Amino acid sequence: MTETTVLSVDIGTSSLKASISGVFSHSGIIVMASSRIRFPKIETENKYKEATFWLPALKEALKDIKNKCEALEQNPFESLAGICISGNGPTIVSKDGTTLLWNTPITIDIPKDCESLFIPRLMQFKYQFKEKWKNSDTIFSGPEYLIWQLTGKAFTILPEARYTKAYWTTESLYKFGFDAQEQSKLPTYLGLGDCAGTIKEDISKAFDGIIPKGLPVFCGGPDFIVALIGTATITPGKLCDCAGSSEGINLCTSRPLSGEGIRTLPSAIPGLWNAAVLIPESGIRFSNLKEEIEAKINKKMDYEEFVSYILDEKDEKGMELMTEIAINTKKALKTLFDAAKEAGLPVDNKMQITGGQAKNKIWLTMKCNITATTLTVPSFPDAELTGDAILARVGLGEYESIEQACNIMVQTNKTYRPA
Repeated sequence: MTETTVLSVDIGTSSLKASISGVFSHSGIIVMASSRIRFPKIETENKYKEATFWLPALKEALKDIKNKCEALEQNPFESLAGICISGNGPTIVSKDGTTLLWNTPITIDIPKDCESLFIPRLMQFKYQFKEKWKNSDTIFSGPEYLIWQLTGKAFTILPEARYTKAYWTTESLYKFGFDAQEQSKLPTYLGLGDCAGTIKEDISKAFDGIIPKGLPVFCGGPDFIVALIGTATITPGKLCDCAGSSEGINLCTSRPLSGEGIRTLPSAIPGLWNAAVLIPESGIRFSNLKEEIEAKINKKMDYEEFVSYILDEKDEKGMELMTEIAINTKKALKTLFDAAKEAGLPVDNKMQITGGQAKNKIWLTMKCNITATTLTVPSFPDAELTGDAILARVGLGEYESIEQACNIMVQTNKTYRPA
């Protein structure tokens, strides 16, 4: 195994995930321990303060990881070389932690010629939180706020040069009403895997020395970009199913792919693209139904037990939801296959699965059969954390490129083939 370990951190909408890992050249990423800390339910007084939960959640996650490692008589923190942080976006945060999450509805009129994903949310933040906007000398994107808390350094992580229009330029900011003083609130760009700074002494003390002063902190960026890296969906034809609150069926292409229902954005790899078909709120609906059934039977279940319950009890609502999501996945695949065929672009005959669904063999078997697609599960299914580990090791200079790191670190653990 590699002599060094790295910490991976991903900020989700409802929880923070973290892991500590090494690398075996023959079997990819090796995760010693991981943790997931759910954020508190938002009370009225904490509304729009989600970012204030992130630092305490990280401290709790790292304590949990340390305890798990000690129980196994391991101490991977002794060889810790860096930490990489990703998160949801486009989320906007002011210095006091006031947060406009990526999925908060925009209530103001946005010009139709605005190409940016961030400018509409900056406009909404400026309108909705006038005093916060005025009084904050820095306005952050999501994971960059946590990076600033850890390092004292303010940057914006740009996934790739072609994303500048999706973020902002001086010209586009002026065009949509941001003057020079307002533009100075927005930190300059860094790239994926760049070092954003090092852990401050006060943070190390607050974390009881778990993360040492001077530890380099690397840029992970938007969670969906990092998940594509963590599944190695960075070569033309590769497919992955990234599931969280919502679900995206993604295809890496050598040129932009168009079609009804397809969203195409640049890949993290220069010259390549990612075409995606979204299945909105599939994870949220699954989670809501799980809570509903748990309340009905007065028992907490993991997802494997939850799916087994649906099948064993022939729960009508659950069966309908599972079938609907699998059919929507099949339709999404067909949309991508048809568009790729028309464009003369290759598509693999198998798809990488990530997230909580990757840990549920009953659900994957059902999904595999309904979609008539071979599904593969990586050795570590949390793709964002794998992607962060990859970027950290590229940032440390252990690999020359993201592609080289992916080839070694992303390995298939299980394969499901249609019956």
